[in-house]
Amino acid sequence: MPFDGSVLRGVKTELENTILNGRIDKIYQPEKNSIVIKIRNKGENYNLYISAEPQSCRLHLTSKKYSNPQNPPMFCMLLRKHLQNGKIVKLHQPDYERILEIEVEAVDDAGFLSKKTMVIEIMGKHSNIVLIDEQGIIVDSIKRIPPSMNSYRAVIPREKYVYPPKQGKIDPTHVSAKDFANIIQEKKGELFLAVIKSFNGISPIAAKEICLMANLDPYTNERKDVDLNRLTDAFLTFFETVKMNRFDPTVYKNNDNSKLIDFYVFPLKQLEGFSSLHFPGVSEALDFFYFRKQIVQKFQQKQSDLSKLVKSKLESCYKKLGFQEQQFFKARDAEKFKLYGELLTANIYRLKKGPVKVKLKNYYSSDQKEVEIELDPKLTPVENAQKFFKKYSKLKNTREKVKKQLKNTKAEIEYLESVLYNIEQAAELKELEEIKSELVQEGYIKSNKRISPSKKETTSKPRKFISSDGFTILVGRNNKQNDYLTMKIASSEDIWFHTKHIPGSHVIVKVDGNGSVPETTLLEAAALAAYYSKARQSSNVPIDYTEKKNVKKPRGARPGMVIYNNYKTIYITPSKYTEKIKNMEMN
Repeated sequence: MPFDGSVLRGVKTELENTILNGRIDKIYQPEKNSIVIKIRNKGENYNLYISAEPQSCRLHLTSKKYSNPQNPPMFCMLLRKHLQNGKIVKLHQPDYERILEIEVEAVDDAGFLSKKTMVIEIMGKHSNIVLIDEQGIIVDSIKRIPPSMNSYRAVIPREKYVYPPKQGKIDPTHVSAKDFANIIQEKKGELFLAVIKSFNGISPIAAKEICLMANLDPYTNERKDVDLNRLTDAFLTFFETVKMNRFDPTVYKNNDNSKLIDFYVFPLKQLEGFSSLHFPGVSEALDFFYFRKQIVQKFQQKQSDLSKLVKSKLESCYKKLGFQEQQFFKARDAEKFKLYGELLTANIYRLKKGPVKVKLKNYYSSDQKEVEIELDPKLTPVENAQKFFKKYSKLKNTREKVKKQLKNTKAEIEYLESVLYNIEQAAELKELEEIKSELVQEGYIKSNKRISPSKKETTSKPRKFISSDGFTILVGRNNKQNDYLTMKIASSEDIWFHTKHIPGSHVIVKVDGNGSVPETTLLEAAALAAYYSKARQSSNVPIDYTEKKNVKKPRGARPGMVIYNNYKTIYITPSKYTEKIKNMEMN
């Protein structure tokens, strides 16, 4: 994501044609390190988005909507005080740096016209938004940097504003061919790094592109005269295009369009193998690229957070299961103590107090083999018998109690496994929101929000397929959707499919009065149930299917959990149906 001097030059050019001489209407701060400025100019409204986030630092016009917090942060209040209703009178990019200065003329508290400058530093983790007065004194910044953090310059109120260190670099738009060749000739190391280290505002991707324009290896360490001539020509051509504002903003995606690769203000030779999208303006390209990136990042973060939560709950459940199984194993001796008590009672007339053990004939076994029973010599035979009966009663109660606990724990594990599968298979942020809502309702996530019973939740749509025979097949995306699909959408005569004892999606074949379902459709629906399950990579996956009227949801059952009867089982290897599934999918 090379937001370098050339990208900033492209944005600056657009801003000069849109917001220069415009009036600032509103300012708000949707996130900790970003602000949105609404500007009115020549009858048009513009939204300028500025971010000092380390991984997405940028500024550009945006068509996206960002939230306006009810309680604005202090920096936002400060900008409103000094800039709101002000006129943007100047835009300046010093020395081709990744810095844009926006000068605003506004009436101050005393009623006098004053000028303030907002300095936007687009520099990765060092990015900042700083407001300075006419004397160059810092009013405040979105990130305060005290002297203890930076000995070169402090970015705090009442300090003199100082530009970030230049590191000996020069403006690439004001260099002659001779000077360029001399500079690169003297620089050691890889060719593209020599370009980066010598000139302001040049990103690695731009430096490599200049080398490729000259048909040179960006990683070469050689400095031949003929190579330098070609490199000089490429460098001057590159920046002549920039100075003439001949931008062709391009966003690159991988060939199946599932992932954004990069963007730049010109098409790039180094990314020619990827799919590309061209935009009429630099801001439009940036708006598209970063908004999509932001969605992906939010999705990945939410997916990771939910996955960690569910895995943690599962780990606790498995520990609990192990403990309960140990308890149940210990309680297996309950019947033995009952037998001891009954044998002692049957022989009470010939037993005396004092022996530590006794051998008695087991009247309850077919061979009536003798059983050795250890006794407490301090207790009478009756007391020993009562002791064994008490042990039996206690272990029996424990066994029954643990048996129920085991059932509940196994059911919870089955449920959490299904949730984890749904999280891993989710393709959209909306699906993850539905899963989070489900976990809130099930008590796994605490929520401070009050959910109104009358408020209808929006849900994602199930996957839709058309079988070879023309039947509609619907596939749930998560537990809540599985419930809705099976219990609300499906009719009693529709056919319901699910993997046997394996987390996965509910699958419905819509019959809609078309009579019996052909075997081809049954196999394809079973393949979908196997494919959209945890057993996708397995072979001979068992799939149960039955009419929907045979599927019931017990009272109090967790989302996605149902019981069914009168079913048949098909064994499917999902990999054999991969291509067919792609051809069948409708959305």
